[in-house]
Amino acid sequence: MFINQFGKWSKKGRTIVGILLSTVLATSMTACGTSSTNTASSGSSTAGDVIKVGEIGPFSGTLASLGIWDNQGVQVAVDEVNAKGGIHGKKIEIVKIDDQGNPTVAVNAANKLVNEKVVAAIATPTSTSTLAILNIFNQAEIPHFTAGQDPNLTKKGSKYIFRDTSSSETFNKTLVDYIVKKKGFTKIAIITNTGAYGKGERETFIKFLKEHNLTPVSDQVVAPEAKDFSAQLTSIKVTNPEAIFIGTEEIEMGLIAKQARALGITAQLVGGNSMPTQLFIDTAGKDVAEGAIFASTYISNELNEETKAFAAAYKQKFGEEPDSHGAKAYDGMRMLIEAMNKAYPNIDGPHIRDALLQINFHGLTGDFKFAENGEGLDKVQVGIIKNGKAGLLE
Repeated sequence: MFINQFGKWSKKGRTIVGILLSTVLATSMTACGTSSTNTASSGSSTAGDVIKVGEIGPFSGTLASLGIWDNQGVQVAVDEVNAKGGIHGKKIEIVKIDDQGNPTVAVNAANKLVNEKVVAAIATPTSTSTLAILNIFNQAEIPHFTAGQDPNLTKKGSKYIFRDTSSSETFNKTLVDYIVKKKGFTKIAIITNTGAYGKGERETFIKFLKEHNLTPVSDQVVAPEAKDFSAQLTSIKVTNPEAIFIGTEEIEMGLIAKQARALGITAQLVGGNSMPTQLFIDTAGKDVAEGAIFASTYISNELNEETKAFAAAYKQKFGEEPDSHGAKAYDGMRMLIEAMNKAYPNIDGPHIRDALLQINFHGLTGDFKFAENGEGLDKVQVGIIKNGKAGLLE
């Protein structure tokens, strides 16, 4: 077990984190937003034999796993296209900047990518940072994919934001319908955080409970980096819920689950896309995570030949199994590649945006068809954790 119930790392966990941090420090950016690229180039975004695509994410800090997973999915897609000659002979170069999960740093990173003249970007996997930068990319006419699930991201008027996953609306409608209609739960508690992702999870989950004439028996909100949830879970426990919905990121979700069980709460654990990850399972502990129900766009690497091929390439490159985060970033990068091919010879922001709106894309995580607001995927699946692994419900 890597993390105890109050977020302190075991010896094994500290060793793993040390390796991870050394890797990140070697390949990522400094705190002031220094970028890294996989090849050296200068000039315009399509100068010579190179097309520059930006990437912003948390490659250090509490949310580093989200940025690393995204980047690894992007790298698999870029390696595939570059091995085949790139986009009409031009190789893709990723300009990667660490935003540390901090929206202020993300703004500096976005401005730097504008100055780097990238033609598109994967930015960012967090809703809070995406909210901070979307107007910068909109004004610069740079299309960017976000993995943030806050429904408000595509309601701010930007013409250049695209989501490479579903929003919390889709996740939580599917999840609520399942636990109410199929499981018959009516006494449901929720615990979320005050970040943009947590706010979106709370608002949409409550919205869909109301469609079933239900309200949470307890509605608790915590800080995004809290470690001790005793007070909130004690309030939940006295309501004797049948299920607890946890709407936070992976580590915090795992700590909440672990502490809930330690307090004697036996309610069904329910969550979104943070739950079917090894980070959640390791943080919560295999026994605590067992039987947890979740909604996700990508549940298993064994679904079909495409997911198996992606998982094999990902594992060969990074030595680990991918999950939904890597898969959706892979889909997002592949959609940019398809759009750039379609836009050729005009590989610039406005033409890439127009091409994205025209394509019908069959991805690992679903079938995409983008509306003007950048929403393109409206279907998720419900899964369950069994024997320490995420899988489809039988």
